[in-house]
Amino acid sequence: MYQDVVFVWRSRLSKAGIVLCCIGIFLFPLPGSLALLSYLIIQEYYEKKSSKLMILTLGFFLIVVSIFYLNQKQMSRSSIGLLSLIYTQLIANQDGFASMVAYVTADGYFREHFIPSTIQWILGINLFGWGIGVMIVSLGLLLQKSSSEILMHETVKQETRREVMLNSRGGINFNDKGHVGAFGSTRTGKTATILHYIEQSIREGQFTVVIDGKGGTSNYDLNIVTEKLAKKYNRKLYVINQSEISKTNPYNPFKGITETELKDLLSSLTEWSEEHYRIQALTYWQVMGRVMRAADIQYSFQSIIKYSDPSNFKNLIEGLYSQDIISKELYSRAKQVLASCKDTVVQAIGRLAIFNDGDGRYLFGQDGFTLRQAYEEDAVVVVYLNEFKYSDFARSLGKLVVAEYKLFLSQKAERDDQTEALLVMDELGVYVDESFEALLNRTASFSVKTIVAMQVIADVNKVSEELTKQILGNLTNFVILRTDDDTANELSKFIGTEKQVKQTSRSNEEGNTGESSNNVVDEFVINPNKIKRLPNLHGYYYSHNRPGEPSKFVTTFVKTGKEKPTKENERKIHKKKPERIVLSKK
Repeated sequence: MYQDVVFVWRSRLSKAGIVLCCIGIFLFPLPGSLALLSYLIIQEYYEKKSSKLMILTLGFFLIVVSIFYLNQKQMSRSSIGLLSLIYTQLIANQDGFASMVAYVTADGYFREHFIPSTIQWILGINLFGWGIGVMIVSLGLLLQKSSSEILMHETVKQETRREVMLNSRGGINFNDKGHVGAFGSTRTGKTATILHYIEQSIREGQFTVVIDGKGGTSNYDLNIVTEKLAKKYNRKLYVINQSEISKTNPYNPFKGITETELKDLLSSLTEWSEEHYRIQALTYWQVMGRVMRAADIQYSFQSIIKYSDPSNFKNLIEGLYSQDIISKELYSRAKQVLASCKDTVVQAIGRLAIFNDGDGRYLFGQDGFTLRQAYEEDAVVVVYLNEFKYSDFARSLGKLVVAEYKLFLSQKAERDDQTEALLVMDELGVYVDESFEALLNRTASFSVKTIVAMQVIADVNKVSEELTKQILGNLTNFVILRTDDDTANELSKFIGTEKQVKQTSRSNEEGNTGESSNNVVDEFVINPNKIKRLPNLHGYYYSHNRPGEPSKFVTTFVKTGKEKPTKENERKIHKKKPERIVLSKK
């Protein structure tokens, strides 16, 4: 019975109905309570609306009867105990505050006035009090919520239970296997969340490469904080910086590679209108690489641009052949390629040559580092791309770093090296291309966790909508903060739906029947409307490792200050399985 009272009170009555019921029970405690109890009993045998009308009729009947059998004085104040109490106080107060105090503290006050009035208040001892009390409560019971309001109440209740469940699941598990997709608009907390992954990787001694397509240099930008974290944990740091060229470490991804690998790297540096021209340029560079290797000329950005000039390459092969450094076969092949491909190569390398004459000489150097070298040195690599300053070359440099990362993966494969590493690719739309899916496939095979971060999916859709689907298909874990409508909808659809029980309310021509039914429906695991309404620093985390179990998190900011001294070899802990780390939950 108690549960029935609570259900009617909280789920069915409107605010006005609750107020009326409270007034009725407050003024006439016993009659009001019995009226509510009678309604709950009668409704088991009659329709809910009929039950309320029966109680209302009873109250009206009691009032009519009391009018004929009670005098005016009884009906005015002695019939309502609470009014009698108030009335006596007001009468006493007419002669001033001191008189009222004397009246209340008199010996006979409680016995003659307070106790009788209180008993009559609680019991509603005559017909008029009973009639008024029953009628007020029954009127309150008639003022119920509409069907839509009841349905909304039940929906809110279900959502509240779901939110409690989401908040109890513990936030982000940074040790979940598989690639991570991080999505969030500007200032929502995407960078702050990614930095927790980066800090764990740096702290555990993993090879960490961070590519930032935005190239921001403010105190809280991704790469700036990453550099501070590298210093905090005493990690060697390499920087490729298009935003501040003077702060860059010379980079030479061409060092120590074969001519076949050379042409693959150069392919990433240029855009092609037709496949025919691409094949011509790659053929030229592969033969050029063979000649340079034979002449013991080290591959570098500068030497490649130099000998991509047909006149310089012609002088080189003529001189080498005259000195018997290259064979007649290679000499003939080089002359043939030079004649058929020179125009294509000049166009392909032209823009890079212009850049090399400017700031490129600081970014690239013959003795510059490589990602393979950085891995051997247990270093952290940070790449700033600045598409506003360098336009096309920012994209080319990003693609070049990604292409060399593939060479690094080949090196891991040859060694069967399963050491964990982290690759972070922020603002992916700046440098992504059709070959990106292959990178995700390969990194997954060699214990490299890749974080793909973007503000909106449209950044990648500009390259190819099919590529967007391929990237999402390679992601296992999703970190989702507030984002635009299209991205929220796309992510919700991709993560999928789950079976949920949905309650519906029934009504007829008289209004709400008070009856409901439960239906099993498909609901989004993460509702897109909730994604769009997330406050800053709040987000959803979902992992395919635990299907149908999303969680909510509130991200925090990493601390870049120095910690207490640790043991000298503590960074080598990456050889062990790292502990579970979870962001603070809401």
